[in-house]
Amino acid sequence: MEQLLSEKPLIENADFIIYGNSDIEFIKEDLINTISLSKKELLHFFHLNSFPKTTINLFNNRENYLKFTKQFAKSTSYSKGIFNQKMINCQYDIQNLSNIVYPLAENIINEFVHLLYKKIWLGKYERKLWLEEGLAQYLDGQKSLLEKNEELFKSWYLIHIIRRDKIIPPLDFLNKQGNKYGEFYDEETKKYNGYSLSYLLVRYLVDTYPNLIDLLNDKEKIENIEKHLMNDAINYYNNLFQVKNIKNNIYDIKTSHELMNYMDLNIIYGWLDKQKNEHINTLEEFRKNYISSSLEEILSHKIGTCIEQAKLIKFVLERLGFETKTFCHRNYEDEDNFDKDVRMHCFVLFKNNDCWYHFEHSNYPKRGIHKYESIDAAIKNITSGFKENDIRELTEIPNIPEGLSFKEFNKYVNSFEPYSNHEISSKLK
Repeated sequence: MEQLLSEKPLIENADFIIYGNSDIEFIKEDLINTISLSKKELLHFFHLNSFPKTTINLFNNRENYLKFTKQFAKSTSYSKGIFNQKMINCQYDIQNLSNIVYPLAENIINEFVHLLYKKIWLGKYERKLWLEEGLAQYLDGQKSLLEKNEELFKSWYLIHIIRRDKIIPPLDFLNKQGNKYGEFYDEETKKYNGYSLSYLLVRYLVDTYPNLIDLLNDKEKIENIEKHLMNDAINYYNNLFQVKNIKNNIYDIKTSHELMNYMDLNIIYGWLDKQKNEHINTLEEFRKNYISSSLEEILSHKIGTCIEQAKLIKFVLERLGFETKTFCHRNYEDEDNFDKDVRMHCFVLFKNNDCWYHFEHSNYPKRGIHKYESIDAAIKNITSGFKENDIRELTEIPNIPEGLSFKEFNKYVNSFEPYSNHEISSKLK
């Protein structure tokens, strides 16, 4: 087979031998130390005394990753990791060198959990894919914030598991391996995510089952639990988060947190076109066909981009008596860059008890209600972190008009004076 990686290892120790490219030479020590520490913790979790030294192949190129791994299995469209025997293969995107260790380590650890679980089930019972995938996500660290913050976990649960567009499938669907497992598609239900549900089921077992390792080793116990596991888990978290008490009418909402719960459960990222057709989770043809929605349309269709969601947030918060400020943060849009990705984001700040809060819903990685001592502090945090060539300008807008095309909305936003970073402190106080 074509030589896709160097024959010489990047680094090795008693636990792992890593092959890769020179672009991660500078993180190899941190990487192997991180995954070696995780190995010890995982062996303890699974009650295993040892596991053989494992080969790890790291690819910075999707094509090479697929060339190499096709000898073991057909990779999914979204997969960046695959395991085989005592080997782990991962692809990485070296966009931000300073932050690559932990995402790459988590990807490796995810695949390593698969190897450890295989050591338990092989020869005892047929592989339980939902259990294996759930364990990998629970233990790889990628959802660590959900373990530490109940509000984040509640928001994740409402959005990914029981939002109005979700359908909970029978557990049998989570034992079907294939390209659709991690997407919101299935031949019958079309509206669930296998990875999210698998994580939830394993977390439920960790939260409620007295001896998880005993369960992992017992085919009969697993099969008995499977009969009612999905319903038990959903009922458990519905009760924990008091889902039945979430307001489904915005005019019943009394607090900003009630508004967040309402939006998590009801509002989907999407937009209406000029013919009032819905477009969900896509910006294809957005510049050409978008029309800004009225409040009534937002509540009727229960979809919105950051523009509509900011409009809804502003309306409810002002109805509750809060002072608000609406901002649009964007690349300077003109005809010359209308073929590029949309780089516009609207968001709302509101004031409560002399502090300012950023209410963010449409930007999922930053979703939440974030407290700041001042507008200046909020703006400084929100406007940081863009790549060097991603120049964005910030503008405060008084409202969000309905019935505007993207070009018209862009013209409206650009009609207000932009704030540069050095002007923010003086102009927004």
